[in-house]
Amino acid sequence: MNVHFETRKAFRIAGLVAVHSQNDDFPGLWERLFEQVPYEKLAALGSSEAFGTCFNYTPEPHDFSYIAGYDVRLPEEARALGLEVVEVPEAEYAIVELTGPVPQNIHQGWEFVMGEFFPAHGLRHAGTPDHEVYFMGDMNLPDYKMELWVPIVRS
Repeated sequence: MNVHFETRKAFRIAGLVAVHSQNDDFPGLWERLFEQVPYEKLAALGSSEAFGTCFNYTPEPHDFSYIAGYDVRLPEEARALGLEVVEVPEAEYAIVELTGPVPQNIHQGWEFVMGEFFPAHGLRHAGTPDHEVYFMGDMNLPDYKMELWVPIVRS
């Protein structure tokens, strides 16, 4: 898998939020998002980058929140549409390029990052939000492209 490092400035994501321990139907969350706000309006909130972001990790029980959303420059407009806004701090990321159908490529990407790449490079997860970054295209095709942005701490 192709991995590169990049520091991203703080940004915001607007969308719908679910808590992992209460709801694992993340595809359903995306469906509800598009039912509530059409894609064109979501994309117009920012630069049209789509994020599946995990944040608010708790160790016991192993819970986290997940937002299905888009980057946003004007959070007031997003809130007026009934969306929640998550602030993402500046972070250095290991950006993993994935190819293949979702969700298989996401699971394979996480296994690679945590099981092979991080130990081999003396890295660990920073504990701040991590992101699935989705691009246009059919997510079921074997050549679908997306990225994982994993915040890092160098050991």
